[in-house]
Amino acid sequence: MSNLYNLAAELSTWNKEVFGNLFRRKRKLWGRIEGIQRRLAAGAPLYLLKLERRLRLDLNQTLDQIAMSWFQKARVDQIEDGDRNTKHFHTSTIIRR
Repeated sequence: MSNLYNLAAELSTWNKEVFGNLFRRKRKLWGRIEGIQRRLAAGAPLYLLKLERRLRLDLNQTLDQIAMSWFQKARVDQIEDGDRNTKHFHTSTIIRR
Protein backbone atom coordinates (compact mmCIF):
# COMPACT_ATOMS: atom_id res chain seq x y z
CA MET A 1 0.00 0.00 0.00
CA SER A 2 2.82 2.40 0.78
CA ASN A 3 4.21 1.92 -2.73
CA LEU A 4 0.81 2.81 -4.17
CA TYR A 5 0.66 6.00 -2.11
CA ASN A 6 4.21 6.89 -3.13
CA LEU A 7 3.33 6.32 -6.79
CA ALA A 8 0.22 8.49 -6.47
CA ALA A 9 2.27 11.30 -4.89
CA GLU A 10 4.94 11.09 -7.60
CA LEU A 11 2.35 11.09 -10.38
CA SER A 12 0.58 14.06 -8.84
CA THR A 13 3.83 16.01 -8.65
CA TRP A 14 4.70 15.05 -12.24
CA ASN A 15 1.25 16.17 -13.44
CA LYS A 16 1.58 19.58 -11.76
CA GLU A 17 5.13 20.17 -13.02
CA VAL A 18 4.61 18.98 -16.61
CA PHE A 19 1.04 20.02 -17.44
CA GLY A 20 -0.23 22.25 -14.68
CA ASN A 21 -3.88 23.22 -14.78
CA LEU A 22 -4.87 23.19 -18.45
CA PHE A 23 -8.08 25.15 -17.91
CA ARG A 24 -6.29 27.90 -15.98
CA ARG A 25 -3.64 28.06 -18.72
CA LYS A 26 -6.39 28.36 -21.37
CA ARG A 27 -8.06 31.26 -19.52
CA LYS A 28 -4.72 33.01 -19.06
CA LEU A 29 -3.82 32.69 -22.75
CA TRP A 30 -7.28 33.93 -23.83
CA GLY A 31 -6.92 36.94 -21.56
CA ARG A 32 -3.48 37.82 -22.89
CA ILE A 33 -4.61 37.47 -26.52
CA GLU A 34 -7.64 39.67 -25.90
CA GLY A 35 -5.44 42.29 -24.21
CA ILE A 36 -3.03 42.31 -27.15
CA GLN A 37 -5.90 42.65 -29.62
CA ARG A 38 -7.27 45.64 -27.69
CA ARG A 39 -3.84 47.29 -27.71
CA LEU A 40 -3.39 46.61 -31.42
CA ALA A 41 -6.78 48.18 -32.11
CA ALA A 42 -5.65 51.26 -30.20
CA GLY A 43 -2.51 51.57 -32.34
CA ALA A 44 0.12 49.71 -30.29
CA PRO A 45 3.49 48.66 -31.78
CA LEU A 46 3.41 45.88 -34.35
CA TYR A 47 5.83 43.64 -32.40
CA LEU A 48 2.73 42.55 -30.52
CA LEU A 49 1.64 40.65 -33.65
CA LYS A 50 4.52 38.19 -33.15
CA LEU A 51 3.59 37.78 -29.51
CA GLU A 52 -0.07 37.20 -30.43
CA ARG A 53 0.92 34.57 -33.01
CA ARG A 54 3.03 32.73 -30.43
CA LEU A 55 0.24 32.90 -27.86
CA ARG A 56 -2.25 31.52 -30.40
CA LEU A 57 0.07 28.57 -31.05
CA ASP A 58 0.31 27.96 -27.30
CA LEU A 59 -3.48 28.22 -27.03
CA ASN A 60 -3.99 25.68 -29.84
CA GLN A 61 -1.57 23.30 -28.14
CA THR A 62 -3.42 23.72 -24.83
CA LEU A 63 -6.79 23.12 -26.51
CA ASP A 64 -5.40 19.96 -28.09
CA GLN A 65 -4.20 18.78 -24.68
CA ILE A 66 -7.63 19.45 -23.15
CA ALA A 67 -9.34 17.55 -25.97
CA MET A 68 -6.94 14.63 -25.54
CA SER A 69 -7.54 14.65 -21.81
CA TRP A 70 -11.30 14.34 -22.31
CA PHE A 71 -10.73 11.71 -24.98
CA GLN A 72 -8.65 9.62 -22.60
CA LYS A 73 -11.11 10.06 -19.75
CA ALA A 74 -13.99 9.00 -21.98
CA ARG A 75 -12.10 5.87 -23.10
CA VAL A 76 -13.29 6.36 -26.64
CA ASP A 77 -11.69 3.98 -29.13
CA GLN A 78 -11.79 6.30 -32.11
CA ILE A 79 -12.18 10.01 -32.68
CA GLU A 80 -14.92 10.30 -35.25
CA ASP A 81 -14.62 14.00 -35.87
CA GLY A 82 -11.37 15.91 -35.78
CA ASP A 83 -12.69 19.05 -34.09
CA ARG A 84 -12.13 19.64 -30.38
CA ASN A 85 -15.48 18.15 -29.43
CA THR A 86 -14.85 18.11 -25.67
CA LYS A 87 -18.59 18.21 -24.92
CA HIS A 88 -18.96 14.77 -26.50
CA PHE A 89 -16.04 13.36 -24.50
CA HIS A 90 -17.23 15.00 -21.29
CA THR A 91 -20.69 13.47 -21.74
CA SER A 92 -19.16 10.05 -22.47
CA THR A 93 -17.13 10.28 -19.26
CA ILE A 94 -20.16 11.20 -17.17
CA ILE A 95 -22.22 8.38 -18.70
CA ARG A 96 -19.44 5.88 -18.01
CA ARG A 97 -19.31 6.92 -14.34
